[in-house]
Amino acid sequence: MSDLNRLERNKLEIMFDMKLGDILGFDSRSFRDFFRGYGIDIDAESYRVTLPCLMSSWMTVFWILAPNYIVGNVIEG
Repeated sequence: MSDLNRLERNKLEIMFDMKLGDILGFDSRSFRDFFRGYGIDIDAESYRVTLPCLMSSWMTVFWILAPNYIVGNVIEG
């Protein structure tokens, strides 16, 4: 579980342009492929705890559930 606070998550939401559920122009496939590159199955049930299943929701849940070092690797992209 990462220890990002709300202010840090807000900054990341701006950095990743997480408006209207999208992230940096990713489509669903490229978003999944991005995470697969880090050995992460973003489609895993643990990341789909919110409805609707938007990429921004998956990313937020990922930030909350994943350990700091994994979140950091993905953020550094």
